[in-house]
Amino acid sequence: MDATLFLDAVEEVKPVYESLGFMFSIASREVTNNVDKLRKHVEDYSRTYPERRPPSLHDLVVTDIGVGRQWHKDGSFEALRWLGFGLKFMETVFTCVGEGESDPSVCAQVRSRSRSRSDRGLCARTHARTHAR
Repeated sequence: MDATLFLDAVEEVKPVYESLGFMFSIASREVTNNVDKLRKHVEDYSRTYPERRPPSLHDLVVTDIGVGRQWHKDGSFEALRWLGFGLKFMETVFTCVGEGESDPSVCAQVRSRSRSRSDRGLCARTHARTHAR
């Protein structure tokens, strides 16, 4: 996948995160920071390989692996990994809201507590428990 197109799409969703309030500001900031890191890698790649097509996400990771930077905190792999966590967090929250929970902060707390458990149906079960009290 073209890295720039992917990063542009992720940034299109940013206003939604920001409209959800303080509880989501950390996730929004993490997504933004990792998008910025990846954009820097896109620029570096394009400068290093001007004759090649725009880089894909795969190209960025392979380049980092080639120079032994795959585990560096500012590397493409780490940025993609943390971006993935942030996007998965938001997906889970939105799914929970879509399943009937009216308070996104409840969904965020559920997601934070359940990281190691399966997300499938978790929000529905928590929603049922919360409203059964």
